[in-house]
Amino acid sequence: MKHSTYKSIYPAASSVLSGSRAGLSHTAPTARKVRKPIARKSLIRSLIVVAVLILSLTGFISAFAASVSPGDEPVYDTVIVMPGDTLWNIALANKPSGMDTRKYVHMLTSLNHLHDSSIQAGDILNLPITD
Repeated sequence: MKHSTYKSIYPAASSVLSGSRAGLSHTAPTARKVRKPIARKSLIRSLIVVAVLILSLTGFISAFAASVSPGDEPVYDTVIVMPGDTLWNIALANKPSGMDTRKYVHMLTSLNHLHDSSIQAGDILNLPITD
């Protein structure tokens, strides 16, 4: 194989010549541990991703936990809707003096997440806090 382009994947080992046929037999290549640098890179990448996730999640949890405390929640007066009540009547009865009724009705719908002015008997409405 003097003029061949073949390159062995095994490291060059000394060939042992047998007495019967010179140059045709040699020892089998020895097994060698091959390191897998790709696996090491993916392990490092995975550890970095896990660390970033843990740090970001603990940051989000602590941010949300700090933003809601029992003393900070606003306290609203509530009204139970009776048969025949309308938002307009509730607004007239509960709005501060001098405030436009339309503005108070809008505040009622926003605060109670109403899509329109339809309410039913038994609904519980939060009244806006105005100072």
